Amino acid sequence: HAPLGCSHVAPRGQIGQHEQDIGVHFVALSKAFVQLQQSHGQLIGQLQEMFKQNLQVQTKQFEEGQQAFVQLQERLKAVEARLEDHTTLLQPLVLEAKAKAE
Repeated sequence: HAPLGCSHVAPRGQIGQHEQDIGVHFVALSKAFVQLQQSHGQLIGQLQEMFKQNLQVQTKQFEEGQQAFVQLQERLKAVEARLEDHTTLLQPLVLEAKAKAE
């Protein structure tokens, strides 16, 4: 067996094997890290796309709401105009009726 004091020194072959194992592990870790980065990038891309689509939907709904509001305003103006026309038409009749009543 190995002389005293030297028993902790691994034979050269074993050290080489350890270095190889560490190298293999390092390569595997590097690959895993790259894959993680890629999937992280994909995830961020997907989230950005979802956010963009959501924003587009909300914008579309907002624009549709605005259009509906504008249409309502136009209808209200039309109703007001008709009301004025009726008032204008009715005024002489109202005055006439008042005159008769007096």
